[in-house]
Amino acid sequence: MILKPFEFLYHILSSTKNVLYDLKLIGIENLDVPVISIGNLSFGGTGKTPFIEYVATEFKDRHVVVVCRSYKTKSYHPQKVDLSKPNAAQLFGDEAVLLQKRLPFASVWSGPSKSETAKACLIEKPQLILVDDGFSHRKLSRQFDIVLFDSSRIGNEYFREGLRSLMRAQSVILMKTQLASPEKVQQFKAMLIRKFPHLSESIFEATSQTSLGVLPQFPLFVFCGIAKPESFRQSLLEKGFKIEHFQAFADHQIYTEDLQKKILQDYNQALKNRPNLKLVVTEKDLVKLNYAPLSQAVHVTQYQVELPKHQKERLFEKIRQSI
Repeated sequence: MILKPFEFLYHILSSTKNVLYDLKLIGIENLDVPVISIGNLSFGGTGKTPFIEYVATEFKDRHVVVVCRSYKTKSYHPQKVDLSKPNAAQLFGDEAVLLQKRLPFASVWSGPSKSETAKACLIEKPQLILVDDGFSHRKLSRQFDIVLFDSSRIGNEYFREGLRSLMRAQSVILMKTQLASPEKVQQFKAMLIRKFPHLSESIFEATSQTSLGVLPQFPLFVFCGIAKPESFRQSLLEKGFKIEHFQAFADHQIYTEDLQKKILQDYNQALKNRPNLKLVVTEKDLVKLNYAPLSQAVHVTQYQVELPKHQKERLFEKIRQSI
């Protein structure tokens, strides 16, 4: 994997930064609003976006604001996501736009700095702030840190921070457990408890469900621009779909009109040989498609997270006690 040579460098840089924060040589922003961070140690693809939706929905009786980084946009200052804007994903970021679509009861703010964006959103008088990918963003104080791991990648994951960083986490969620062997999940969980005893009652096992409004007997023509496309592919195969074509672009791929036309052209060419072929894309990709012939032709997967009832109750009890 291309990230492997850089993993050690990332660890050195993150460790140095964390020491400076721990020694209080770098100041931390404290807000008068409870803050929950939902992040990971890896380079993306753990399921943060659907888990943020999961947490936000639990607190929908409060005024929730989600803070995202405006990654791969031309945004230079914090902004509230406005879905009425043309090409909103290019202004605010694909994840921010997707979250605002999925969370109509909440506000989503996007900006180049999570701490500055969190401060800017205070004009809305939020009752709870959720920070997307906030675990490594030490500048902003938070009351509860949730760290996600992709269970399907246990033993094959590369981290931007070492496991030692879990010393400052309040909870760990093992995601996509249905895609991993139960033995590996339990071994990993036991290792975490052994190294981080404070997490012994705070490690939870989540499953993910990928739904698609297409019958499994239809073959699929799939494209996506996400961090871990293989997990997406595996989730479709698990549902019994046969994938005829799978094209993975870079994470946060910018779909120019020319690229969108090329994808549609390739699909239409393949359709000549397979008249029942279905064109499939993720929700995260859909928000960036502005070429109507393509966006109107796709079938969109939806991704949801679930915890067993007793684990869900324990997790949210811990969160409520902290905020």
